[in-house]
Amino acid sequence: MPIVHTVKWFQGYEGVRCLEKGGDSKRLLELIAKSLEEARTAPGPAAQRPAEAAPGAGSPKAPAPLWAWPSLTQRTKAKGRTIALVDADVDRMFTTKDLLEEQGYTVWRAMDMMQFFTFLTDDNIPDLIITDMQMPGGGHHLVQKARSDPRLRRVPIIVMTEMPIAHAVKWFQGYEGIRCLEKGGGAKQLLWLVAKCLKEAQASPSPPGPAAQGPAETPFVAEPPKTPDPLWAWHGEGHRAMAEGRTIALVDDDAELMAMTKDLLELQGYSVWRAADMIQFFTLLADDNIPDLIITDMQMPGGGHHLVQRARSDPRLRRVPIIVMTGMPIVHTVKWFQGYEGVRCLEKGGDSKRLLELIAKSLEEARDPPR
Repeated sequence: MPIVHTVKWFQGYEGVRCLEKGGDSKRLLELIAKSLEEARTAPGPAAQRPAEAAPGAGSPKAPAPLWAWPSLTQRTKAKGRTIALVDADVDRMFTTKDLLEEQGYTVWRAMDMMQFFTFLTDDNIPDLIITDMQMPGGGHHLVQKARSDPRLRRVPIIVMTEMPIAHAVKWFQGYEGIRCLEKGGGAKQLLWLVAKCLKEAQASPSPPGPAAQGPAETPFVAEPPKTPDPLWAWHGEGHRAMAEGRTIALVDDDAELMAMTKDLLELQGYSVWRAADMIQFFTLLADDNIPDLIITDMQMPGGGHHLVQRARSDPRLRRVPIIVMTGMPIVHTVKWFQGYEGVRCLEKGGDSKRLLELIAKSLEEARDPPR
């Protein structure tokens, strides 16, 4: 579980530290050495009870534990700062969001680059961006587009990566204000880097000159791609016109994921209504509330395949296209729907553009079915 939740179990106990699983071995060895050294130099054995101050000594000034972040000063600095998280891994994104909000930051989220630029507005510019290198579309494309956007040229970016740092940084040579951090490095390291990036951005009165920019030919602006990147070159007025008047039903028990998908679809111009499972979907369904398309989760309670089966036996829904979102491989999922027309499967964690393309294609085919 996140460190900020774990430490609450051990408040008041001396000699107890928490460390996230998945961190590097060096961090564990450092913590072992530090703990043993403190135990050796302590005046007495560590108490297995709430710590008490020595008589006349006042409150003990113990070294800051690994999880004691931030201080009251750091919390004050975090207030009013906004961080944008861009990651297709929903579980990791919410864990990081909880960690940052615990420090006092305001956080907004996007699942990929296209969704990030869809949500971005002039009154919603983040103070810092944290993005995943391996997300659909790639973190390097987000950096490239961000540095060609006047609103984001000065915004620091932290790129989380699974590849060795020595390899990851080669993607960002010549870009100012970009730092790379290996995934699994621990919460303290991320928080330290966030604070450092924000401090440096605040202390920089003007864009750095060419010498600081390295091999880049211009001080701050990365060369934009010569052709529109299809991952973010969406949506045109034609797509908006097509979406207007179309209603999509979202059926998913994951409330957070459903809320993010709803926001994305409404920004394209679709009307959206939601249900947490198949029973609620058919309860909300009415003759004047028939959706033009259904997006359902395969693994929700009751199963997406049961919803498809019942929808195709309902005269009102026989021609309504259905997109089934699944966490299992597509080749396994499609076997559940052989023989059903108008049903498509899409893996969870893909980019938003793929979902929007599939919606447009499904609606177009439903409008002009083959004779």
